[in-house]
Amino acid sequence: MAKITAMEKKRKKLRKGPAQFYAAPRKPPSDSMLPIFDKKHTRNAMARFNQTDFRSKTEKKTAYSKIIKSAKKFKIDIEDFKKRKPK
Repeated sequence: MAKITAMEKKRKKLRKGPAQFYAAPRKPPSDSMLPIFDKKHTRNAMARFNQTDFRSKTEKKTAYSKIIKSAKKFKIDIEDFKKRKPK
């Protein structure tokens, strides 16, 4: 049985799916990484992006794109983060 984390409780309270809430959604959702549902968490995801172990290059590229999109939504400067674009 999957553990229920504080982030999962928050996600459910906000009624968001894992794909909307996390940059790297996984199954079970409690294994998901880098929440991006608000400005504070998006900034944190940007800071921790290169410290995160992604399961694949595809997951890393998808997470990068989702973080960029979320940062733009919250009007966060992304110039330094863009230098970390995965290859």
